[in-house]
Amino acid sequence: MAVKHKIAASASIKTGYTKLVGFLLSTDGANDPVVTVYDDAANTAGTEVVPTNTYDASALGLNGAWFGHEGAIECQVGVYVEVTNLGTGYVLVFVN
Repeated sequence: MAVKHKIAASASIKTGYTKLVGFLLSTDGANDPVVTVYDDAANTAGTEVVPTNTYDASALGLNGAWFGHEGAIECQVGVYVEVTNLGTGYVLVFVN
């Protein structure tokens, strides 16, 4: 079962071994957020597991990446999500 974490700024999601199932991004329609996910428990010093991507806020729907349980990305150290220019949006991060 995936556990959901809701964040509105860069944050550590989980410490220790986990699997990244995916993330969904809600935008405010004005700011194009930039998201990068790292295999790290506290910051951006770890291995980049989801490359930096800018999401189009004008889509007004949920953006993101979904790997599912079968395609989940193994993170040895933890999961850290760096997000910039989010405005009033949020990120739902799913780990297993």
